[in-house]
Amino acid sequence: MVAIPASANLVVNGSFEGPIASSYNGFPGSGSSYNYIAVNCNYALGISSEGVTPVCGPVTVANWAYVNTPTNPPYNSGGAGVAANGSAFGNTAAPDGNQVLFLQNQSSAAQTIGGIQAGDTYTISFYAEQRSWGSPQTLDVTLGNQTLFSGTAPSSNAFTLETGSIVADQSGSLALTLAGQTGQYGSDATIFVDDVNLTLSSSSANVNFTSATPEPGFYDLLALGLSGFATVLGRRKKARKTYK
Repeated sequence: MVAIPASANLVVNGSFEGPIASSYNGFPGSGSSYNYIAVNCNYALGISSEGVTPVCGPVTVANWAYVNTPTNPPYNSGGAGVAANGSAFGNTAAPDGNQVLFLQNQSSAAQTIGGIQAGDTYTISFYAEQRSWGSPQTLDVTLGNQTLFSGTAPSSNAFTLETGSIVADQSGSLALTLAGQTGQYGSDATIFVDDVNLTLSSSSANVNFTSATPEPGFYDLLALGLSGFATVLGRRKKARKTYK
């Protein structure tokens, strides 16, 4: 069996170090330490009292496409963005780097992953943390139409490692999507995510190779065959001499 080498991370900017959390549709304004990128989709009153402009998305920034997807938007429907370490949004320090992803209510961040092969096994790992107030946020992580992870982070005020895997059922370029699923503004459900890794853990292209080294009995059989050939050849020569 051919060994599969350790695979590199297929995700770009998996620690959400860009864009810098400073003023990208910032809340509550320029200089904030966390920024909504997609927010308040279909907000009927336009710009909110906090100065946030509604953006449904997708908005693609630093390799991630951010979307706010409320099914029945109230006056504030949450959103997706990035937060710096120790921001007023409530996240603790990132496990990797200086920023994390936040998903508030029904919002998501997605990235297209190329080169996926059907039959190969892919593994996801990431760190997640619940906001210390509000309702628990349910997180779904999918690759194409397959679920790598679905659940909630076990605690707030601490990031925990989450993992999952699938055997891909299709080939090509597929969307890796991290989606918050919980409620609307009334529930104010937020989860923080960081250090997202997607790797190829095993390949269906593995093949067995037959050893090129002959088995021990091979040489005995070869010697026996050559001996028999020599005997037959000697008899033929003797017969030619007899009837000449």
